[in-house]
Amino acid sequence: MEKDGHRAIVFTASGPGGTVVVQTRRGALVQDRWPDLVAAAEAQLPQGLVLDGELVVWDTKAGRLSFEALQRRAATRARGALALAVKWPAYFVAFDLFAVAAPLGSERS
Repeated sequence: MEKDGHRAIVFTASGPGGTVVVQTRRGALVQDRWPDLVAAAEAQLPQGLVLDGELVVWDTKAGRLSFEALQRRAATRARGALALAVKWPAYFVAFDLFAVAAPLGSERS
């Protein structure tokens, strides 16, 4: 199934107090545009992961993925990102696991 998304790499924090980083395939750091995705990664993923995948945005009114909403979210800086995250939630569809710091399934600290 083809997604209407943008390719990205997600780096989870490497240790306590670290931050989640979202990087485009061109190397730009864009985690400020995806606060909902960063919060989900911090809450749900173990530390030390490097994931390759696709950012997609769900249009709740239309009930489908929206490339237009994705483009608007990608172009918005941190100040407007929270409002757009409520309107158009972002999701990360992982294709590959590039690195893992601890055995998967081990307990998070």
